[in-house]
Amino acid sequence: MVRVDIYSNADEVELRINGRSLGEKVVDDELKVSFDVNYTPGLIEAINYRNGMKAETDLIETCGEPYQIHLEVETENWGSANTEELKYINCSIVDHNGLLVPYAEHVINVEVSGTGELAGIGTGDPISEESYMELFRKAYNGKLLIVVRGKGEGETIVSARADGIGENFIELKMNGLKKSFEVIQE
Repeated sequence: MVRVDIYSNADEVELRINGRSLGEKVVDDELKVSFDVNYTPGLIEAINYRNGMKAETDLIETCGEPYQIHLEVETENWGSANTEELKYINCSIVDHNGLLVPYAEHVINVEVSGTGELAGIGTGDPISEESYMELFRKAYNGKLLIVVRGKGEGETIVSARADGIGENFIELKMNGLKKSFEVIQE
């Protein structure tokens, strides 16, 4: 048996696993509902109800084995006119279906070329003693954050590699007229 804890500010929560309802429970004073279930891979849905009406649904899906690296630019940050500001790229280890693999701890090697330079790599791991200034970092909960500093107008290529999984890269172009970055290829 596995306990599924759901934190919610709703009145009641219904738990569904792979489409099958396991019932509804009233949310306690600590804003929590617990269900004891047999582990089954697939899709877990927590459906929140307020005043008897369906309000929100949260989903968690079982991931597969680590397959490749996924890079995603925080686009609102890349629109800055200041080329020397720090830019952020989320790096995740995903399975064959693109789902985050939260237990993946691969060492990811990062390379930045062109008009950008690596400013650091962060993970959010509160006990890591790895330097954020190195060109590699161990993923924490399947993720890390690549921080790039623009050095001027032109193209920047950010690539990420790890043993045993597919690599990825993003090519960014600094537009001299608009002074904004855009993702060209992923």
